[in-house]
Amino acid sequence: MSDDPSVPPDLDPAERRAADLLSLVAQRTPSVSERFTTELVARARTQKAITVPFAVLGNFLSSLAGALYAAFGTRQRGQR
Repeated sequence: MSDDPSVPPDLDPAERRAADLLSLVAQRTPSVSERFTTELVARARTQKAITVPFAVLGNFLSSLAGALYAAFGTRQRGQR
């Protein structure tokens, strides 16, 4: 643990460790590659291209299940 004067002394060990880690993050900025933005945008576009059709399929299957339940799920056994 650190003896950082900005960290209050009445913190429990977990809070003190979290404060230490946050102070380390504040001191050093992580390096980012030149292609980071390009790769991030490409990944987001791929996810959106996959998410939209799956959402449509999910809504369709949910509607189909609701329609099937409404048509067949309300009957008691033995009745036609």
